[in-house]
Amino acid sequence: PATSWSDTDVTGLLDLAIKEKAQAGDGTNFKPQFWTNAAAALSDPSKGIIKTSKQCKEKWSRVRKTYTIVHKLCNASGLTYSLEHGANIGPQDEAVWDEYIKQNPGAKMFKRKGWCFYDKMKVLMPSKGKGSNV
Repeated sequence: PATSWSDTDVTGLLDLAIKEKAQAGDGTNFKPQFWTNAAAALSDPSKGIIKTSKQCKEKWSRVRKTYTIVHKLCNASGLTYSLEHGANIGPQDEAVWDEYIKQNPGAKMFKRKGWCFYDKMKVLMPSKGKGSNV
């Protein structure tokens, strides 16, 4: 069965990751002990069963992928993103959105819905410089 994660559980995982960020290095690749500690910290989940270290690591991987999708959307030309309303696509933006989704299908769920973990993930994820002098 799939592990159920509440927003509170994910927040707990991300708060621990922020606290331990220095140990993960630039690529935010946490060591096995971190995942054991994360599972212990989430031993009283607000939803579902107690999480294992493997489930915590898998959730982290999914959250990182979602962050990449939302971060790209935040920086997309011709679109505006907010934590509350996502891309907040109205009738005048449908054509731009349709083109964006063709290239970025993972962003579809953020058409009118934000992602509450973006700010926490922005603290955790390395910023990627752009340009020829980086």
